[in-house]
Amino acid sequence: MASPSRQSTDAVALLAQLDTQPQAFELFEALRRLECAHPAQPRLGQAARPLEEAVRLGQRASLEFPPRDIDSLQVAADGRPPTLRTLALGLFGPHGALPLHLTEHAIEREGAGDPTFAAFADIFHHRMLALWYRAWADARPTVQMDRPGEDRFGARLDALTGVDQPALRGRDAMPLAARRHFAGRLVAQARNAEGLRAVLVGVFDVPLQVQEFVANWLPLPEEGRLRMGRAAARLGQEATLGALARNAQHRFRLRIGPLDIARYRQFLPGGDALEVLTATVRGYVGDEQAWDLQLVLAREDVPMPVMGQGQRIGLSLWLGHYRHPRDADQLVLAPT
Repeated sequence: MASPSRQSTDAVALLAQLDTQPQAFELFEALRRLECAHPAQPRLGQAARPLEEAVRLGQRASLEFPPRDIDSLQVAADGRPPTLRTLALGLFGPHGALPLHLTEHAIEREGAGDPTFAAFADIFHHRMLALWYRAWADARPTVQMDRPGEDRFGARLDALTGVDQPALRGRDAMPLAARRHFAGRLVAQARNAEGLRAVLVGVFDVPLQVQEFVANWLPLPEEGRLRMGRAAARLGQEATLGALARNAQHRFRLRIGPLDIARYRQFLPGGDALEVLTATVRGYVGDEQAWDLQLVLAREDVPMPVMGQGQRIGLSLWLGHYRHPRDADQLVLAPT
């Protein structure tokens, strides 16, 4: 999954590239990169005044069929936004809305040093192209992520997963990007082992198995235990011996590994990965099912019991040694 934070484009380098190589860009690609280069300014098509936007848009009048999207970029010397002229979209040209004789008139006037008519048309070109780009960008989740604070698609996914309010987003350690990515899994009524594995592998990118029907012992309430002299009961049917009952319906086990020692330590108590894992499992399964975690350390990373290495006995260090080297899978944790 892609990170929610994006690096801003170098505005100076981008303008220089648009000036020298306009043919290397598609129109919407260039506008998107210009938006990213000016994160403090309103998005194209949303500003109250054109001067607040990162670029002015226009069209070069031409009777040719456009060989590329962008004609040129003109940088203003008085601090105003640069002007990006397009060939493909606008009122002029063989694909434009105006009659061709008006395109010819604009070309003649510009050739005579009078760009008034073309500049007047650019008033409409700017708004038309900006709104056209805005409609394209608003329909694409990847473009929405360029500005996380204004991500409308992400806000819809947050509403589906129950974290649409800012106060709810930090309630657990499950990454917001992962919650959005797996929104389809999280809103489904049916929760299964395949879905849980898909979510966890997507978040952690580790070898993982979900082992179902792991047996454990449940304590019986006092009134449910067998007592002599009470109502008759048959062993194995109405009554069991002891204070515990074996159950294999309400617990599953996550087996993660084999892992190298560095990744293995992240899932130990106190590690960042364990906290995220616990929150992710609870977010998908809820609190109805019990579960535990079996960590597997790759055989080549099993440490020898040597003093002073900072290992934790029973977690990442075991006394003795393996006669036949194998993966260390003795550790089973019960995260809470």
